[in-house]
Amino acid sequence: MALPRLPIPKKRRIEESKLLFSFELLDFSVEYYNCNGMCDKGIKNCFEKLRDYSRLTVEDIHAGQGTIRFHQIRKEDVDEWPEYLMNNEQLENSFYQIAFGKRNGRAHGIIIENIFYIIWLDPHHFLYHNKRFGTKKAFTPLDSCCTPRDEIIKTYENRIKALEESNNEYLELLEEMTRPDI
Repeated sequence: MALPRLPIPKKRRIEESKLLFSFELLDFSVEYYNCNGMCDKGIKNCFEKLRDYSRLTVEDIHAGQGTIRFHQIRKEDVDEWPEYLMNNEQLENSFYQIAFGKRNGRAHGIIIENIFYIIWLDPHHFLYHNKRFGTKKAFTPLDSCCTPRDEIIKTYENRIKALEESNNEYLELLEEMTRPDI
């Protein structure tokens, strides 16, 4: 039985390849660049934009096709610089920003071939912070979706403990009252 003939894919130039996103270098250690302070609508928008951008080629992204807000980040233009790039000077010219919309945050990362390695998520545009809006404020970590449930469980655990203590007191009283005098 002969194997079916499959067309051999044509080798594409990198610029013609679809843009891929990697979270391999994602760094949550800097308090300004994470998902804290983002509502679930903002997080959803972030991933929808990444999905939409992954339909484009590297060439489309660099050309700013449509309403894409995409540009290189120069070290001298910003106050903070990713630790990963401090140790990899050859990648300094590969540091870019891509927006999730005009006021919906950005992703900062490096592009190697057709892969955008996201290093920071910047939901509040802190990398290019405008000082006339005041100082940057780090957001405290959001409660997890389990926090309300955990609080209810803790309340019930405390109530159970208090009832067990009362129960033990009543058992001791009962034993004392029903103990035969010898």
